[in-house]
Amino acid sequence: MSGVPSLAVLVALPLLGLLLLGLQVAARSGARARAVGTVTLGLTAAAALTILGVFYARGGSTLADGLVPGLAIDRTSVTLPALTSVVGLAVLRLAPRRELDRAAVGSLLWITATTQVVFVSAPLELAAAAAASSTIPVGALMTGAARPSVLAPNRVLMAYGGAPWLAVLAVGAVAGGGSFGPLFGALPPAVGGDERALFVGLVIVAAASRSAIFPAHRWFVGLVREGRAARAILLLAPLPGAYLLLRVATLYPEAFVSHLPWLSLLGLVSAAYFGLVALGQGDQRETVVYLVCSQVGLVFLGLAAVDVLSVDGALLLWLAQGVAGSGLLLCALAVRARRGPVSLDRFHGLVAVAPRLAALYFLFGLGVVGLPGTLTFVAEELIAEGILLEHPWLGAGYVLVTGIDAVVFMRLFGRVFLGEHDAAERCPDLSRGERAAALALALVVIAGGIWPNPLIAAHGTVAGELVRAERAVAERARQPMDR
Repeated sequence: MSGVPSLAVLVALPLLGLLLLGLQVAARSGARARAVGTVTLGLTAAAALTILGVFYARGGSTLADGLVPGLAIDRTSVTLPALTSVVGLAVLRLAPRRELDRAAVGSLLWITATTQVVFVSAPLELAAAAAASSTIPVGALMTGAARPSVLAPNRVLMAYGGAPWLAVLAVGAVAGGGSFGPLFGALPPAVGGDERALFVGLVIVAAASRSAIFPAHRWFVGLVREGRAARAILLLAPLPGAYLLLRVATLYPEAFVSHLPWLSLLGLVSAAYFGLVALGQGDQRETVVYLVCSQVGLVFLGLAAVDVLSVDGALLLWLAQGVAGSGLLLCALAVRARRGPVSLDRFHGLVAVAPRLAALYFLFGLGVVGLPGTLTFVAEELIAEGILLEHPWLGAGYVLVTGIDAVVFMRLFGRVFLGEHDAAERCPDLSRGERAAALALALVVIAGGIWPNPLIAAHGTVAGELVRAERAVAERARQPMDR
């Protein structure tokens, strides 16, 4: 099925904005660069939402690009280009201005373009190459800001987030005789049976590293600490690594099932570790960083459980944390930009001077930990039901982690915004434009929680495929025993 507008628009628009910055059509000032980025990502978001509408209006399971071969979307990927564009636009509106210079805006546009390639590519090799290339600091290289101090945290990012995908490309090319097989369609995968377990295991490692799963979280924490939080948020929020893992799991279900025990353990350990680290933090920004990482671990746990309910919940949590987690971290950055580092050793009472910021901070935080009425609550309820039915011990750990995360946020919000306010502490409230951007993100979290059925129905196909594959593998394993 071909669709209009072309899926290539999702990639071409950010690259066009990057080209304008590179040619210095925009002035060198950060304000002009942000204007170019805002217009570019706004158009990209509009195109992504239009394609989303076209997809559901036409029905069917796949929408292929009618102009550029090799580009397609289906029910799994159709919402992700919109998520990427909307989060990028919110970052440009809400992130601290000192972090949004020309190099940073250029990097955001590059990340948007390459991440869109991941989500709309039919060939697996193209999607994996895009995931690796998204970690390149194109903005710094383009603007001549590639100083050693600037490139240091990017080397960590490329080592953790980019290099594993290059290894996936190399192993897949050798094992598959130069090709992998498409992500869409009915052609059989090219990677041989003997190499599939190794290949899928390497994809899991690459996906975990790109998603800041313990112990490969250093790149995300480092970028935030080094003043490059805008880039870190857009790299993490859409979870392109998890998307490629899900695609490879449907291509090679037998190999994926063999890795499920340690994948589920990795997700649970990562979520628990980050939750406990967040509980012990003394700085509000650091607490939010680790809280967001904890929730990403729960996404991997849900995917590894391979139950229709848990996989559906993991896919919903993926979207919910991409929006709510990004919103909470942006609010934490706003507090730090206005007030400086905020210690959690005492109460600051900032709600007295920044009530709108406090309200949105609270809303996004409850969206992260799963307040009833939010999309995260629906997602976590589905994961819990799916895990408890088949894996009660994992379910117990999952419930414990969600409880820890809730305690982390309530402690965080209370210390930052409640209590008696010191008049000497200044913290200007959000501007009108910042409030509008934050409310747009919050609307997604709330609307998804009130009306989650379309999202659940859209992802049910993928969940069903994984569950059927696992049951088929288990049935084949029992047959020799029956004989």
